[in-house]
Amino acid sequence: HHHHHHHPHKTESSPSASGDKDGANINALRRSDDHTASSTSSSIAATIASICCKWQGEWSALPIHLQQDCDFVVIPCSHNCGQTFQRRHRQQHEDKCTLRLVSCDHCQIGMIQGDLEAHALSCEMIPTSCTSCNQTLPRARLAHHLDDICPEALVSCEYAAFGCLVRTPRRDMQHRHMQESRDAHMALMLRNMCSMQGHMAQLSSTITGLEQNVLALQAENAALKASVKKQPKYGTRVAVLEMKKTGDHPTFIMHGIQWELSIEKLPTGKVALGLWCRSDEIVTCDIAVSCSGKMYRGKGWRASNGSIGTLKEVACKNPKAFVRECGWTLPLMLRVEISVFDISPPPPPASAEADCSHGLLWGALAYNQNSPAAAQEGDEVQGEPSKNNEPSEHQQQALVANPTV
Repeated sequence: HHHHHHHPHKTESSPSASGDKDGANINALRRSDDHTASSTSSSIAATIASICCKWQGEWSALPIHLQQDCDFVVIPCSHNCGQTFQRRHRQQHEDKCTLRLVSCDHCQIGMIQGDLEAHALSCEMIPTSCTSCNQTLPRARLAHHLDDICPEALVSCEYAAFGCLVRTPRRDMQHRHMQESRDAHMALMLRNMCSMQGHMAQLSSTITGLEQNVLALQAENAALKASVKKQPKYGTRVAVLEMKKTGDHPTFIMHGIQWELSIEKLPTGKVALGLWCRSDEIVTCDIAVSCSGKMYRGKGWRASNGSIGTLKEVACKNPKAFVRECGWTLPLMLRVEISVFDISPPPPPASAEADCSHGLLWGALAYNQNSPAAAQEGDEVQGEPSKNNEPSEHQQQALVANPTV
């Protein structure tokens, strides 16, 4: 081209074998400060021709050529995989770039090219051949084909549960095996029915045993519930007392209530070891007193201020005779255990006659004089109740309600 040409044009030619090095040279040329706007187009053409790009044009058009068209400029991958190459090799790189977006040819799901191979291993729409009949169908339908349709797939006999072990291709099962083996199948069913009858008899026996176990557990549960209900609401506490002489009245505080132990002559003429309750409230309790190897119990006592529960009674004249009759030796060591189930306010007095300082509460205890002297503490001593003027159960309740009786 001559110097007076004002419109640049390019002449495309096949790239030379100079490679990426040529592109680097052109990039260097673009950045060079040695070229000025006064350079002629012929000098530019000569320079580009020396590095294999045959483009010719005005110097001012060179940057656009290098940025958009020159096949020898080194450019980065547009998919950001990190590789660079000459522009003329772009298509060759994109065909194998692992980050290029593609879609599966079978299911049309989009993904990057690097995942396509792994996707092919699980793609549900990829064509797959049946291993029995060689029919080609999508992988997602293969299991249904083998289980329900394929004529060559091996299937088990419908009487397999009764013992028929035959497996034949599906096409032969209904039309051959089921018809040829009808009698054999009936025999298998009959044998299984007899076996099931024996098994059901065993199950019936097992069920009966389980029912008995359930009844036993229910009874045990009921007993446990009753035991829980009997647990003292306010707990059980223990005191150890000493009585040095018959006139002593050892006192102690338990459950916030003052108690007093004494040997008293009763209105019945007997002498008794008794436990006094000094509380304005009504106390429902169980009492156990151990003395000289024997234990005396009272259950369900309802004690209030001034009432006494008798633990042991003897028909004698005075407390000293009582001690001798019992075979006790002073001083006495007594262990008192009180379980309080309820503490309730006292009812209002029914009459003026009921307003007195104290009354008598009979204990529901019996003492067996023939019991061994070495009876262990905690054993309840039982025997026949005394018949000498002792109140009946109905009278005892009346004594609780009306202390003046």
